[in-house]
Amino acid sequence: MSAPKTLRNVFTVGAFTMLSRVLGLVREVLQACLIGAGVAQSAFALAFAVPNMARKLFGEGALTAAFVPVFKGEVETVGLEKAERLARIVMTMVLAILACAVAVALAALVAADGLLTGWRAFTGDDRRCLVISLVTILVPYMIAICGAAFGMGVLNALGRFKASSFMPAFLNLFWIAALVALVPFPALPVAVRVRIVAGAILVAGFAQTAFMFL
Repeated sequence: MSAPKTLRNVFTVGAFTMLSRVLGLVREVLQACLIGAGVAQSAFALAFAVPNMARKLFGEGALTAAFVPVFKGEVETVGLEKAERLARIVMTMVLAILACAVAVALAALVAADGLLTGWRAFTGDDRRCLVISLVTILVPYMIAICGAAFGMGVLNALGRFKASSFMPAFLNLFWIAALVALVPFPALPVAVRVRIVAGAILVAGFAQTAFMFL
């Protein structure tokens, strides 16, 4: 790779990373103002950690670290077309496995929600139900974010950095939009607000995946 192209790629990644950090700061300020630092925020952080753990394992962890060198080798030896076919096969298998895991998790969460209904009626404690509902919303996000992260690894291996660098900012834009949409409704319960934010993140995840393959 030539020096000008390397510098251009460095600038691209740095610029989009800076944009993501600025948007992340805006997001955190809005989140603190509209959600606060109470039980709802703690439940949201716990629920959001579930798909992020899967992303680190399947999207940006061992799988990508093992696949990207193989993919680059395939590009150099058999050509881009066959390498892309390999990437599609591996990604399809990963997403199928994740879809099965999500289906099992959702079934378990529905069962848990049914069990907690009696607890809520008896104690008046909605915290556990809030956690279950947020995890239920965000578990499918695991499929989207892992697909997007896997696609980012493939694009980076091909020397295409714009789309992958923009991904964190893409999520923040959806997140901020959801928070801004809550501003005109100050009487909305915080539990409803945090569910709306979780839903926006789920939509953003699938939009990220679609954007990666445009």
